[in-house]
Amino acid sequence: MINITYLVAVVTLAATAGVAAPSPAVHTTCVSYDANVACVAMNHHMISWCDHASDGHRVFAQYYADESTLVTTGVTANGSRCRHQSDVRKIVKFRVCEIGSACSAWRRA
Repeated sequence: MINITYLVAVVTLAATAGVAAPSPAVHTTCVSYDANVACVAMNHHMISWCDHASDGHRVFAQYYADESTLVTTGVTANGSRCRHQSDVRKIVKFRVCEIGSACSAWRRA
């Protein structure tokens, strides 16, 4: 069953990140932790992450590029803020983390 809040977060994240709706050639994979979400799109070369809770905890994402290189992104501002970054290497797995709390499980891109 799809959580409507999660679906709204994914649509918001895609719109904020400037990525188009998924098509057969380009898909988006997302993971969430509480009200926070991270998504990989653009043929596995773009990651976006959002903090959807004004709880004082900022959010960042981590990903593995080409199976061996761990990358930690910058943090969001608190509450309803999204950021994104691209990588020339292929993003193979990723997660979203909340500072002072925990991280989601790793998700394959």
